[in-house]
Amino acid sequence: MDRRNTLWDAVKILAGAAFIFIAGHYLVEQAVFFADTLSVPRSLIGLILLSIGTNVPELAIAARSILKRHKEVAFGDYLGSTITNVPIFALLPLVNGAFVVEPSEFMTTALLMVAGLGFFYVFAGSKDNISRKEGLVLLGFYCIFLVLQFVNLARFATD
Repeated sequence: MDRRNTLWDAVKILAGAAFIFIAGHYLVEQAVFFADTLSVPRSLIGLILLSIGTNVPELAIAARSILKRHKEVAFGDYLGSTITNVPIFALLPLVNGAFVVEPSEFMTTALLMVAGLGFFYVFAGSKDNISRKEGLVLLGFYCIFLVLQFVNLARFATD
């Protein structure tokens, strides 16, 4: 009975992986289509899809852990996600080849990331938690990032 359940679980995992692969293929095709149709950089569409795809599960886990008063789970999820994303993004160019990043996008994003990471490090180290005010500061960094992305988008649309 145990062996049969394990085999069935393996079949479901493989079917799910195949579905994700096929859906990912169509998602990339449609993202490229919309980027070309709207005359926006493909990197912007990719950024939007990536942020939605990686943050929706994080937000769901954070909401559930906060409602159940297990804030440590949310914080561990954030750190785990960050630790996992870094090697993934490091390996993507090795597997897929080099990609082009606009210098203006890179510099502003890099500066905001360094500053945001610095503030996060200081905030997380103070009293071993992040207060609401500190969270708002970090949210402000994200808002600045979004504004700069839209400014960059407007600049590309006029070129």
